[in-house]
Amino acid sequence: MATAEIRPYEPADREQVRQLCFDTGLMGESIASQWSDEASWADMITGYYLDKEPNNTFVAAIGNKVVGYLLGCTDTARIPDPVKDYVAVVVKRGLFVRPGTAAMSWRTVSDGLLDNFRKDKPKELHFSERRWPANLQINIAKDFRGQGLGSELMSNWVSKLRLLNVSGCHLVTLTEDGTSN
Repeated sequence: MATAEIRPYEPADREQVRQLCFDTGLMGESIASQWSDEASWADMITGYYLDKEPNNTFVAAIGNKVVGYLLGCTDTARIPDPVKDYVAVVVKRGLFVRPGTAAMSWRTVSDGLLDNFRKDKPKELHFSERRWPANLQINIAKDFRGQGLGSELMSNWVSKLRLLNVSGCHLVTLTEDGTSN
């Protein structure tokens, strides 16, 4: 197997990064069983990073094939509210009524509404902590995991943050029951 090169994102990588986002969107597996609209998923997850901070994205590539990516943001406070973005995409594309997206769309809305009544209310989706202003998203194609690509992508990102004097970085993960950590 050829060795992947870690390099800065280039506009020509866009569609491959978006496809990989869809292919790994459900805890490393394809989100297709839950969300059939590939373009809207990629818009919601990668849109800000690729459109507003592409210089903070790194890819792992073998030749012209992207097999992993790290999307970075140096100041999370600049990212628009993810809930508003989600609602805007779902309404604009009619995803509340489309097969392959309606069930997850309505489940997301109902979970959000129910969360408002829970005593052990989950943390906000939009984490903001000045000690760790930067954030990242990282995904590696299934066949290329376990080869150190994630570590190399992270190393590049951390080096960049140090050069920019960014005080810290965070990432948010989800558990299988949907709670964030």
